[in-house]
Amino acid sequence: MVAPVTPETEFATNSFLRDTIALGTVTGAGSSASLLEEQVTDTALREALARSLERHGLRYGAGDRFTLDVRMVGIEDRPLFESLTVLGRFEYVMRGPQRQIVFDEIIATPFTPEITASLFGPANRAILAEGSVRASIDEFLFRLRRDAQLNPIRFTLALPQP
Repeated sequence: MVAPVTPETEFATNSFLRDTIALGTVTGAGSSASLLEEQVTDTALREALARSLERHGLRYGAGDRFTLDVRMVGIEDRPLFESLTVLGRFEYVMRGPQRQIVFDEIIATPFTPEITASLFGPANRAILAEGSVRASIDEFLFRLRRDAQLNPIRFTLALPQP
């Protein structure tokens, strides 16, 4: 479920977001009767987020930096044979040290597995759920990078000044 580093989600080595994001609360996973949502636990979602932030050079243990809270809103699937595409909805809220919000979006991201993936049964549900989580984290990182480039002052003003 870890989001890969791509040109669209790569943060420059001198980015002010490097080593600044700590994970806060991660909730909503596995809390529904949906077979897809049952495939994702809060622990697995937290691990995927932590490893993705680390892989992108953004993870920070704790302290007076940014805190990222994530809530899985849901994963919707299509009726059997209509489509293998699922739509994951996740809410990402990032706050500065004084709890001021610098990023707040519900990101809805479609995911369609490769044709080579198992198409039926429990394995398919796991592939769809994990792919949905990965696609959502990837889209969050893309939007965070874009927002930081377009409006850096919103982020830098939230950090303690030397």
